[in-house]
Amino acid sequence: MTGSALEPKLEGKFTSKSFKAAPLAVENIQGQFNIQAGKLQLQEVTGSSYGGKLRLNGFVELNSRSFELQLDGLDLEAAKASSGQLGGRLKFSTVFKGSNHPDSAAGTGSFEVADPVYEGTKASYFQGEVNVVKGAFGLQNLKMHKGFKDIFLAASLNADKKVTFKAVTGKIKLF
Repeated sequence: MTGSALEPKLEGKFTSKSFKAAPLAVENIQGQFNIQAGKLQLQEVTGSSYGGKLRLNGFVELNSRSFELQLDGLDLEAAKASSGQLGGRLKFSTVFKGSNHPDSAAGTGSFEVADPVYEGTKASYFQGEVNVVKGAFGLQNLKMHKGFKDIFLAASLNADKKVTFKAVTGKIKLF
């Protein structure tokens, strides 16, 4: 702890064994924080999930309890995050804001899968958008390219809290 009695500053490190927010299950969480002038700053909070790494940075205004957080997923195994339909290495980035309650969180981001394999067949790309609405993560505008087709997909969570995909349309891409 540093600073004056009127404006103290508290800095430190923290760890946590695990955290779950479907479909994310995070383990071995560690990070740094500082509290100054009514603001909690979270810095380089990391944890492991689905064979990869999650990183979070952001802040919480302690008086209003409003928050803004950036969450990045790096090199996650898509097969572990999904119902097994999708293979490859997943990365995503999302920024979300809210106030006073986790269910107030809202935000957007994007994801892509490197070297995607969908239902046993290699695809050129697999990508989409991440949305956070009322504290829940969702996926939209999912698109992959397989053979000569652009295929659009829908995503949902199954009973095991794993992401499942369903092809909605497929269009032949002309040169």
